[in-house]
Amino acid sequence: MILSSASFVNWNLTDTCNFACRHCYTRRRAEQNELTASECKDAIKKLAQANIFEVNLGGGESLLRPDVFEILGAMSDHGIMADLSTNGWLVDKDCARSIKRARVSKVYVSLDHVEAQVHDYIRDREGSFDKAIQAIRNLQEEGIPVGISAVVSQKNRASLVDIFEFAKKLGLVEVNLKRFRPFGNGFLNAEEFELGDEQCDQTVSQLAAWKRQYQDSIKITYVYSDFPVPGLTDGCPCGRKSLAIHPNGNLLMCVHGKTILGHILKDDVAQIWRTHPFLVKNRCSHICEATVGKNRTYAANGKLLKQRDIRIPEGMTAYEAASRSLFKPDTADASVSAVSLDGKVYSLNLAGTMVFESITSGEKVGDITKKFKQVFAGREDGKLREDIGAMLERMLETKVVQEAPLTT
Repeated sequence: MILSSASFVNWNLTDTCNFACRHCYTRRRAEQNELTASECKDAIKKLAQANIFEVNLGGGESLLRPDVFEILGAMSDHGIMADLSTNGWLVDKDCARSIKRARVSKVYVSLDHVEAQVHDYIRDREGSFDKAIQAIRNLQEEGIPVGISAVVSQKNRASLVDIFEFAKKLGLVEVNLKRFRPFGNGFLNAEEFELGDEQCDQTVSQLAAWKRQYQDSIKITYVYSDFPVPGLTDGCPCGRKSLAIHPNGNLLMCVHGKTILGHILKDDVAQIWRTHPFLVKNRCSHICEATVGKNRTYAANGKLLKQRDIRIPEGMTAYEAASRSLFKPDTADASVSAVSLDGKVYSLNLAGTMVFESITSGEKVGDITKKFKQVFAGREDGKLREDIGAMLERMLETKVVQEAPLTT
């Protein structure tokens, strides 16, 4: 069932941060012009008009903005449940009191491990564990409900029960677990953090059991799962229950997303939620924007279309990194997508990956062809266009590209 309006919004208020966490998806993202306090208040009015029930303010580190309490208070004034995500570094007693005055409903403090050394390593800042614990205590002294936010990865997969017990001992209300996403610093450190498919399946099954085990003492949530997991999650909420806002006001399906649905100050949020073609398509055939383009396998008509990402070391061309290259990446040390179709490898840079994602999301062949022309317009390399055309023809021959959406 699709809700008449999004029930909650994840709002990255800023990308500025006092940490550089090794698994963070926003680090290395292009800087964005942030909305002013006045613009944020206008955005909040529009969210209230669209019947948005809850907003989680994150980043970056939202507490670095001097107007953050004013913005949080404006949400409360408009009847929106305001949540705050923080690494805890700045939450001293005065800050906790300001959060209380802003009538914040819940604060999520990032805590990825119960061992200080491991948490500090993940967050790449010595003392971050101690600061997080003190932040939790300061918030609790003000009577503010506090939860833990943790990214599930290779670093803490074996210690999740310890996190649950730790949260229970501290009297926290929730452990909010997020699936690791290979973006930003997370892309650079994917081998160190990302779970394999089998590990992920095992962990999700264990989480479902632990959620039942701890149901009387602490709430356990797991977000960004591709598919529903009985007893744990009904699947990824993005575009089905929630929307996202970037610091510049762009509306997206997900904070990890690339498809801009509109702008919070310029467009009708409710109208976008009900009718935007990308959201409508995603609800029929869900493809997570945070997963597409990262070691993903698609199946259609018995054919497998496999994609894996390759890191291109500085000074090395795509040709040297993959078995065949259509062209060099736009920049050194860039991401190149290698697409394998029936055993034949094609490699694309970021622009080509965008086209590939269009193919897998079920766009019509004519629209895909137009996008090819737009992406590569102005290039003088005739062989490049020839190779791209040949790849598209090969996909058509194997009936991977169709008028109907693909299923993953």
